[in-house]
Amino acid sequence: MTFRILNRQVLSNNIKRLDIEAPLIVRQVWLGQFVILSIKPHDDKISLPIIDADSQRKSITLIFQETDAALIRLGQLQINDEIYLVAGPFGNGVTIEKWGSVACIADGIGIAQILSVARALKQVGNKVMNFIGASTRASLILQSQMRLISYKIFMATEDGSFEKRGRILDAFREFLNKDKVDRVFTAGSAELMEGVCALTRPKNIKTWVCLNPVMLDGTGICGSCRVTVDGKIRLACVDGPIFDGHSVNFEDYKIRLNATKEFAWDNLKSFVSPKRSESKIFEKFLLGILKK
Repeated sequence: MTFRILNRQVLSNNIKRLDIEAPLIVRQVWLGQFVILSIKPHDDKISLPIIDADSQRKSITLIFQETDAALIRLGQLQINDEIYLVAGPFGNGVTIEKWGSVACIADGIGIAQILSVARALKQVGNKVMNFIGASTRASLILQSQMRLISYKIFMATEDGSFEKRGRILDAFREFLNKDKVDRVFTAGSAELMEGVCALTRPKNIKTWVCLNPVMLDGTGICGSCRVTVDGKIRLACVDGPIFDGHSVNFEDYKIRLNATKEFAWDNLKSFVSPKRSESKIFEKFLLGILKK
């Protein structure tokens, strides 16, 4: 089975949207789940949250930021191009109820992930307060979509190029000091989610976070998506990716995220003395083996 790209959209300089034909996945998808895809056979696997599913077009929507080589290649695909593999849906979905006043807080690419949650919250009758932020106006995505589903909306950019200057966490802090919310959902950077949980914990407001560690197989076999929740190791691909934020060890989560970052080897200082040639070092190494 092949998976054809039905629609492609550039949301900002390095953020793309793809609508992909995936009829079997559309039948089973649940809010909060994700897929794993490979552009070509033997390519790197990419895990991405499902932003939306269209039963009429039999397609799923993925929104992603081109943060590495594999995602850049994905972003270069065009309409009618085919993707070799889209597997899923994986993960546990989230059950949405009518709680009353619900806040959704997200920054960066996390705005895409929180959009479907906020939409579902409104559909069952909640008053949804949306808080979205980014570093610049150009990287603040999905503004119009978030406005349509908001009872109130708050936006911020760190450079002050749009709406309020500063972090969106600060806007949520100000709101929480004056108003009451019954539930909170948050997605995006680890720092934002940790900060939101620090604000809601003393007020005992139930808070869900959307974690996105690297997920390679979606079945828990590889263990690459290990996170610590309530003092126990959990696998985001089978136990999540949405967790009770007050139980998540964010220090461990940040270590997990940073562990996947590659070193820029060409920028590292050489440990070899310029006075000793590589051939001499190799010759000494071989002599050491022969002596043994």
